[in-house]
Amino acid sequence: MLAGAVIVAAFAAVPGTLAVLSRSTLAREEAEWVTDSGSERRRELTQIDARVAADLDALDLPDGAVITDAAYAFGVVLSSDRPRQFVITPDRDFTPALTDPTTHHVQYLLLSADGSADAVRIARYGPDPTAVPETGVRTWRDANGGLQWTLVPVP
Repeated sequence: MLAGAVIVAAFAAVPGTLAVLSRSTLAREEAEWVTDSGSERRRELTQIDARVAADLDALDLPDGAVITDAAYAFGVVLSSDRPRQFVITPDRDFTPALTDPTTHHVQYLLLSADGSADAVRIARYGPDPTAVPETGVRTWRDANGGLQWTLVPVP
């Protein structure tokens, strides 16, 4: 009897879970994987992440030369042939490197365009997306011209 109730409860939870996961306002990251439009968008972003990684790899940067927020840049880091060139949020030296990038030999900040909680963006430029410099930077855009990534040299 108890096993039957558990099975019924599990099956009853599935439609509710799918309804929540398919609403981007409730499940921002998950909605990209369970909706058709989100899946197409995720596919395009994966290609952009791979292009960013290849472009950074081509720079032949030393370990720890690019600091970025792993919550947004995980696709770039995973696509890179040289993942050690990144300092990411789980690294023990992330906070000191973000606070004083020059001392920690960080050469670039990699900022997500839609990263409202991007730790690097907020620490360096605050919450205002227009505060990020537009000159002297490298950018990557999607097929519609939407900004996806900005690579800012550390002065």
